Amino acid sequence: MTLTPEQEAELARLEATQAAELAGREAKLSEARAFNANLLKSNALRQALISGGCDAKKLSAAHALLLESLDLKVTDDHRVFVQSEFGDQDVNASAASWLAGQGSAFLMAPLGGAAPGPFETMLAKHFH
Repeated sequence: MTLTPEQEAELARLEATQAAELAGREAKLSEARAFNANLLKSNALRQALISGGCDAKKLSAAHALLLESLDLKVTDDHRVFVQSEFGDQDVNASAASWLAGQGSAFLMAPLGGAAPGPFETMLAKHFH
């Protein structure tokens, strides 16, 4: 079947319109996927810090610090990993390791018999 010049022009216009609509939908889908990945990263990191013993009063600060400094990646099965030059590490293991080292100031204070009482705290302030 042969198209007339008017039909060819209309077909070209429709194809261009569809291509533009498809590009717009793909951009929205990409934006939604990025937003979802960022939520997964943030929530996984927050949960990892809580599980690792981060003090609730210091959680927001620790979360903000690590969220900016870690290279978090989401796998196809929605698991979150920290990517580094040493390879991928589970976010839970990475947060626990950080809390045990550099982030120890963000840990909860010990409770129970090992926790320093007011007398020990006063002694530590005045005599150490």
